[in-house]
Amino acid sequence: MKKKKEDEGRVRKAYAAHGSRSQKTMSFRLDNENAEWLNQHPNKGRYINELIKADRERCETR
Repeated sequence: MKKKKEDEGRVRKAYAAHGSRSQKTMSFRLDNENAEWLNQHPNKGRYINELIKADRERCETR
């Protein structure tokens, strides 16, 4: 089954318990060594979010 052109690049939206659109589900590829590192963390989503927040703060203070 082929994907429709409109479906390419779409992000699936996950709804919080109260129905807001506070999260999005994304998929992406990792290098093997990065995947092994990420698999060591029990809460991968939280770990990735913390890394992104730290990077944003670092970039905003420049």
